[in-house]
Amino acid sequence: MARIIGTLWLTCLFVWAQSPIENVSSGCALEFTPQDYVCMGDVLDNYIAGPGKQFTLEFWFYIPETSNATLYTFISTYAYCNDERQIELRILNNRMDFAIFPPAGTTGRIVSADLTNYKGSWNHFALVYDGTQSTTLGRVKMYMNGVALNTYLSVGTNTPLDIVYSPSQFCLAARVTGGGTRCGADNQLEGIMDEVRLWSYNRTMTEIRQTMCRRLAGNEPGLVGYWRLDECSGNIAFDATTNANHGTLY
Repeated sequence: MARIIGTLWLTCLFVWAQSPIENVSSGCALEFTPQDYVCMGDVLDNYIAGPGKQFTLEFWFYIPETSNATLYTFISTYAYCNDERQIELRILNNRMDFAIFPPAGTTGRIVSADLTNYKGSWNHFALVYDGTQSTTLGRVKMYMNGVALNTYLSVGTNTPLDIVYSPSQFCLAARVTGGGTRCGADNQLEGIMDEVRLWSYNRTMTEIRQTMCRRLAGNEPGLVGYWRLDECSGNIAFDATTNANHGTLY
C-alpha cells in the first residue's frame, strides 16, 4: 500500500504577481514504492468523456535524486492492457509523455516535453488538453512550475476523438484496467505525489499560476476532482469535491 509520509510543507519556488508564496499543503503526501498505487474509479468517463471535451490535470511530485528508474507513471486511465483505449501521463527517459492509445485500428499518439533537473526537488506539473479543435484530435500543452514546456501540440489529424473509455480506472502510479487488472509491473512510480486536481476545462497559464501554490476549497468552478493526499493515515484518498470519487490505496 502507498505509504503516507509525515507532515510536509510544499513551498512555491516561483513568485508571480498573481500568486504570492503560500503553503500548498500542511498535511501529508503519498510516497509510492514500485508496487504501490491508488485508484479512484471511472472518473474521467463520468465528467469529461466525449469528443470535443477539455480538461486540465495538475499535481505536485517529487522524484528522489537517488532514483535510477527510467519510467515514472503518474496518472493513467485504462480500459484494457493491450495498448488500446488508454491514456497515460508519465516520465520516460527524462521526457514527460502524454500518451493516447485509441481503439484498435486507429493510430495512437504521444506528445512529449523534455525535462531537466527534476529529481531531488518538488515540482508542480499541469497538462492542459483542448479537444475542441475541429481538424485535430485535440491539442496538449504542458507546464512545469507555472512555465510552459511547449506550445499547443496536436495529438492527431482526424475529427475530435473521445479519448476516455468506459469502464476504465483513473489511477495514480500504475496502469489498472476498469476490471481492476494491473497492466505490467514496469509501469510504476518511485516517488511522492500531492495535491492532484482534475478540471473540466483547459486552464490558462495565469489560472495555473494563481492556484498552484494554494490549497483549494474543493468547490471552485470546473474542479471535478481534488485529491489532497494529506489524510496521514488509513487507505482512502478522499476527493474534496462534492463528486466524492474517493481513491483506494493499494
